[in-house]
Amino acid sequence: LVSGAGNQPVLNSLYWVSLKAGDKFVRIGLWGSCYGTNNVVKECSTPTVPVNWPQAEGIPVAVSVNLPKTIYMAIFVLFILACLAMGGALIVALFTFFRKLPNLFLAAASLVATGAYLIVFIMVVVAVGKFKSGAEHAGASASFGPSPWLILGSFIASALATVWY
Repeated sequence: LVSGAGNQPVLNSLYWVSLKAGDKFVRIGLWGSCYGTNNVVKECSTPTVPVNWPQAEGIPVAVSVNLPKTIYMAIFVLFILACLAMGGALIVALFTFFRKLPNLFLAAASLVATGAYLIVFIMVVVAVGKFKSGAEHAGASASFGPSPWLILGSFIASALATVWY
């Protein structure tokens, strides 16, 4: 959730995709981008919603990506939906342990979160793939960041929670 939110040691290491051109790089996350040189983050952009990856602050080359611009907003909205669903399920689970009626809510909430996490993961993998291809055409390189794998872990944990309820 804090991906690309600021220039702090943990925050600037959570991102969807990293683009590198020469010694300059940019890491694009959910809220913005952090950029610098020689693997040292110098500055982060002001958090915005949604972050349009090809036009993110700090990109040293022009990257052309053949994706609808609404995909970035869809990633943001579905990710927030999944987090809220799991947060709601966690709160209900903490206060209503071993009651039958809340289990229906918990199963529904974790099922919604599971579906949203899966869709976000697929969308991010497709977007990173297209971004990587666009970066290679621009003479740069791009790679996955740690955030897509954290989403995959969230999907697996949410799927296990759904099965549990």
